[in-house]
Amino acid sequence: ETTASFIGASFLGCSRSDTLNDTMLASAEEAAAAVDACVVVVGTDGHWESEGQDQPHMRLPGRQNELVERVAAKLDGRPLVVVLNVGSPKE
Repeated sequence: ETTASFIGASFLGCSRSDTLNDTMLASAEEAAAAVDACVVVVGTDGHWESEGQDQPHMRLPGRQNELVERVAAKLDGRPLVVVLNVGSPKE
């Protein structure tokens, strides 16, 4: 028998101005330490993905890569799913 339960969620947010700060990253790490598995959704929005303008680089904006790395470290081998919500390839 398999059971599933909702433990909690955390919304951090990220924008072109890099609003993902140290406090938010620490909160994500704390949440990751307390769960059996984690889903992290990262990506871009209309400021980064739009017709008629070039992207300044091919990386995820802000500190999103750092978010994934820090959450993964706290999970210590427990399952991690990273969902990329992007409109073009990323590094």
